[in-house]
Amino acid sequence: MACIVLKDLWKKYGEVEAVKGINLEIEDGEFFSFLGPSGCGKTSTMRMIAGLEQITSGSIWFDGRLVNDVKPADRDVAMAFETYALYPPLTIRQNLAFPLQVRGLAQKTVDEKVKHIAEILRLTEVLDYLPHETSGGHQQRTSLGRCIIRTPNVYLFDEPLSHVDSEARREMRGEIKRLQKTFATTAIWVTHDQLEAIALADRIAVMDSGEFQQVGTAEEIYHHPRNIFVARFIGEPPFNILDCRVVQQDGDLMFRVEGCSYTIPVPQCLREAVADRIGELLQAGIRAMYITPTLTGQAGSHIQATVYVFEDLGERGVLTADLNGDLLRIVTTPDFPGHVGDPVWLTLETSRMQVFDPHTGMNLVQVNHGMGGD
Repeated sequence: MACIVLKDLWKKYGEVEAVKGINLEIEDGEFFSFLGPSGCGKTSTMRMIAGLEQITSGSIWFDGRLVNDVKPADRDVAMAFETYALYPPLTIRQNLAFPLQVRGLAQKTVDEKVKHIAEILRLTEVLDYLPHETSGGHQQRTSLGRCIIRTPNVYLFDEPLSHVDSEARREMRGEIKRLQKTFATTAIWVTHDQLEAIALADRIAVMDSGEFQQVGTAEEIYHHPRNIFVARFIGEPPFNILDCRVVQQDGDLMFRVEGCSYTIPVPQCLREAVADRIGELLQAGIRAMYITPTLTGQAGSHIQATVYVFEDLGERGVLTADLNGDLLRIVTTPDFPGHVGDPVWLTLETSRMQVFDPHTGMNLVQVNHGMGGD
C-alpha cells in the first residue's frame, strides 16, 4: 500500500506538453481514477507513476520516498494495460502464475491463487490455451488477472476493460472494486469512460490538455462541475448549456435566453454569483433530468420548444427539444408521447442550474466559493 504524491509534474514529448505541472495526493488505500478524452495526458501520468516514462520535471513520491529514479521493478506496482502484454509462449495459466512464481511463492499457493482469479474472470476453460488461441476478451481478462493476482503497493489499470463485453465488464468492475477494498491496496484507474470512473473510484481527476480540470468525488464533480468542460464531459445525456443575459425584470433577476424572449428566474443559489453581471452574456446550464417536458402549456412552464427527436431507450427516454436552434436533451419516461415537430413546454428545476463565464468557462459559483480541483 502507498500514499502517492505528484508535485509540479511535467511530461514533454519534444515540443508537445502532455502533462503540465500537475499536483495531486492519492491517499493510502484509495481507489483513484484519471478520467478524460484521448490525448489528455492521463496515460502519460500513469506511466510516469509506474516508472515507464521519464519525468520531464517535478517529482513523484511513494510514502514520502522520492521515486523519480527508482526502476519500475523496484516500485512494487502491478499494471494492467489496454494492450494485453501477455507472454505468447506461455499458457493463460502460466501467464497468471508468472508474477507469483518470480516472487518465490510455493506452487500450492500459486495454483490456489490462479484457480481463484480464473474463476472470477471466467478463464477456467481456457487456462491451458496459449493467448493466440483465445479471444481478445480472454486475453484482456488474463492481463487484468495477472495484475490483481498479487497485492503490490499500487495497482495501475490502463483502460483494462476496453475489449471486454458489457456483461463481463459489469461483473469485473464489481470484483475489482471488492478485491481492492478487501486488500486496501492503492489503485489508479485510467479511463475515458465516465461510468467506469464513477462506479469504481473514491475520487476522480478529470483531465484535459494535460491539466486537472477538477478533482473530487463523483458526486462533487457531477453536481458541482468546476467548469464547462467538466459539466459537458460528465453525464449522459450531456449537460445542457444556454446563452443567457442577466436582466432585471419587475424588480427581480432573470436569465433572458439569447435569440428569444424567454426568461428564467435566477434561483437563489445563483443570485450572489450574477448580481454584478447585469446585462452580461453568461452561459446557464442544467442537467437533462432536471427539465420536465409537457405537450400542453401550463402555468409555471418557462420555455416553449419543439420536439426534435425522441429516443426510447427501454428503461428511460431521451427527448431532444429544439429551442431556436439550441438542442436541449431531457430525460423522460420511455413512453413520452411527443412526435417530431410537436410543440413542447419545458419546466426547469432552477435550483439545479449552474452558471458559467463564457470567456473562462469557469463555474461562477465555484469561483466565488473557492471550490474545485487542482
